[in-house]
Amino acid sequence: MAHYSSSASSVPSDSNSRILLFRWTVLGLLFLVALAIRLFRLDTPPIDFHPMRQYHSAFIARSYYYQMQENIPEWQREVAAMSAQREASLEPPILEAIAALSYRVAGGEHLWIPRLVSLLCWLIAGIFVYAIALKLGSFEGAVFSVAFFLLLPFTVEASRSFQPEPLMMMFMAIGIYFIILNAESPSLQRLFMSAVFSSLAILLKPTSVFFVYGAYISMLLYRNKDWRQFFDRDSLLFFTLSFLPALLFYGYGIFIAGYMRWKLQTSFIPQLLFDFDFWDGWLKRVRIVMGFTAFLGGFLSVLLFQKGWQKFLLLGLWASYFAYVFTFTYHVHTHDYYHVPLILIVALSLSSFATLISRQIRSESRGWFWQFLFWSTLFAAFVLSAGTSIQAKRKVTNVEGEIQIASTIGKIVNHSTQTIVLDEFDGMSLMYHGQFSGVSWPHTYDIIDGQLWNEPELNAQQRFHELNKNNSMEYFIVTDLSELTEQADLNDFLRSRFVILAENEDYLIFKLPNDLISGSQN
Repeated sequence: MAHYSSSASSVPSDSNSRILLFRWTVLGLLFLVALAIRLFRLDTPPIDFHPMRQYHSAFIARSYYYQMQENIPEWQREVAAMSAQREASLEPPILEAIAALSYRVAGGEHLWIPRLVSLLCWLIAGIFVYAIALKLGSFEGAVFSVAFFLLLPFTVEASRSFQPEPLMMMFMAIGIYFIILNAESPSLQRLFMSAVFSSLAILLKPTSVFFVYGAYISMLLYRNKDWRQFFDRDSLLFFTLSFLPALLFYGYGIFIAGYMRWKLQTSFIPQLLFDFDFWDGWLKRVRIVMGFTAFLGGFLSVLLFQKGWQKFLLLGLWASYFAYVFTFTYHVHTHDYYHVPLILIVALSLSSFATLISRQIRSESRGWFWQFLFWSTLFAAFVLSAGTSIQAKRKVTNVEGEIQIASTIGKIVNHSTQTIVLDEFDGMSLMYHGQFSGVSWPHTYDIIDGQLWNEPELNAQQRFHELNKNNSMEYFIVTDLSELTEQADLNDFLRSRFVILAENEDYLIFKLPNDLISGSQN
């Protein structure tokens, strides 16, 4: 396995010093710009990027934080506990625990704190993307890779999201980096480091198993094409250490306690592979995340690599991505953030294309000016693309107005824990900022998706009885008024059985009187 150590003299020349200073300056500016873009309006509530997923974590963090505080009113503690209890168990609440502890240190509940943690994790991942890309080729290629990874518009929003993806990406990038180091020069220490960081990525998001194992297996096949290498001491140690924590956590939740069994039912739906909507949805998610040009460019750029471990590594990562698409059939065609690992793969793949362009410019130009102009223009395009798209996206939602509506609704329902909510975001932001708790009423698309899991068809009254069976609901809150109109049977049921408590152009609140609760269930 080739090593990539430089043979610089103990006292570097002036030319080498200038080159080194220039490179550090470029990288420093790149990371500072990436940080500055992400810090812009970081204190804005996370309504503009997958609010249901972010508020899921926010509810759990709030419950942890309130449990630590003695001066929290009992009604707030009860609402927070009930909201967290109603959230499905998705992953180990690592970021949520960090957020709760940070709230306590900061003296208050500030959602920008876990978002700051997330973006810092993404920047750390960027450091290791640069380190990996530098091993793949040239400095220019590595800079292009990390610029793509940091400044792609989608990554700016995804990286400041209160969800586990940024942490997963950090651990995944570090794990792949140590996998490469261990393949170059095997040692027990490097193997252990690669296994530990890989295990953290897999524990946070089991989907990352495809990518860390794809990297490990591709490097293993390049070094020795004997299949028996998969059963030697090092490989068994890596696979055991990297997968054991996730096996214990998710294995208990799925096979023993059963509260995570739904994950198996909603992830792999093989019939979707024969449905046009699946492929259409997958392509739409790819377009949202990075666009088809970058996707195809990254895929074809692998062909530019000469035969070697670099090509093996990238082919292994691409193969892992397609295996991942064929496995998580539901999520990859409906959830764009499930394609976050693809950003790392494309960023690394494009390093070969950037290296080729840089060498071509260097060979045809006589001075540094044209190289500087090209890279400066490219960098400016990245920054402008990221900055303008993010700023435009954050102006779409009237955050302050949404919070005011939520606060008003919370007071109207007396911060009840017994509500049903029909809201664009499943009521997550509404309940969080209004400080009340409840369950969400499905949208039309949720009901259609339920057919994939063979859920029984229910009319509005039957569905209400199912939700009300063990909860004795007091209020039905509607903020998605167009959806209420579309669900005509629900509209008729609510208006015939509920009392309208409040109504305006923003919301409609129904109350079921106590003497009608039992009657509605007969």
